[in-house]
Amino acid sequence: MDRHSGIVFRSGPAGRRPGLAGGPDVWEVVRVVRNVETRGDRAIAEAASWLGLSAAQVRLAVEYYTDYPAEIDAWLAKVDAQAVEAEELFRRCQGTLGDFFAASPLRESGLEIERPEDFPQAR
Repeated sequence: MDRHSGIVFRSGPAGRRPGLAGGPDVWEVVRVVRNVETRGDRAIAEAASWLGLSAAQVRLAVEYYTDYPAEIDAWLAKVDAQAVEAEELFRRCQGTLGDFFAASPLRESGLEIERPEDFPQAR
């Protein structure tokens, strides 16, 4: 593991994840590197800026990904699937809440329903 010194493994409910010592998981770094508009060293620098990491840390995560792409791609797929599930649940809940308020006796009585966006933010 000398080649990837600075990579640690974290245990969790979803399994063992590789990450930067004192930093994010490798999949998180790879996601940012893939999504910046630049490539090469400029992509490393841009990702480092976005993540608050050094270029050396980002490069270490990319090197780990280069050696173990299937492992990191599996984490990315898992996280993407969880995001889709969470969004679907959110949309179903919004529909349920909309149905609840649409049929609310308060609405039918003519009373105004106060919503969080009706209140000014505390400063």
